[in-house]
Amino acid sequence: MKKIIAASAVLAALSSGAMATDQNIDVTAEVPSFCSVGGVDTGIAVTNKLIDLGTIGSSGTSATATSVSLGTVTCNKAANATLISAKGALLGPSASGSMQNYINYNATTTGLQANASVPATLTTGTATSTSGAPAAQANAFSSTIGVSVTPVAAGPFVAGSYTDVLTFRIVPQ
Repeated sequence: MKKIIAASAVLAALSSGAMATDQNIDVTAEVPSFCSVGGVDTGIAVTNKLIDLGTIGSSGTSATATSVSLGTVTCNKAANATLISAKGALLGPSASGSMQNYINYNATTTGLQANASVPATLTTGTATSTSGAPAAQANAFSSTIGVSVTPVAAGPFVAGSYTDVLTFRIVPQ
């Protein structure tokens, strides 16, 4: 019994002198910046939307604003939004004389912290890509975005179909 008590005393003395040691472990993660349109990250093709301005009279009558929803746009940090007109206006068939083969328009986004716009206003019937100034979005956001197009029709216009491609671009800062 004396041996057990002596062994217990030795063990108690040894354990009371032990020192604890801590080791810090840093835990980190990286989340890349992104923006998405309709749930699809930028840089990936998104299904085209259509804005049909309908029939515009030869002298610009019946030209009304039309809009389309792009769905939910989400950015996880500040971003720049831009509208770009591929042709600089709606371009149609070749013109001669006093007839115009282009229909100018203004396009504007809706629903952003700062809305982007582009004036698609040619003075000749030659395609010229036109980009609006980037509209800075100050913070991360998620909201439903639309694009509205208002024809600035003067005419007289050549009969036929008129087209342009309007691009909405959102890029994280």
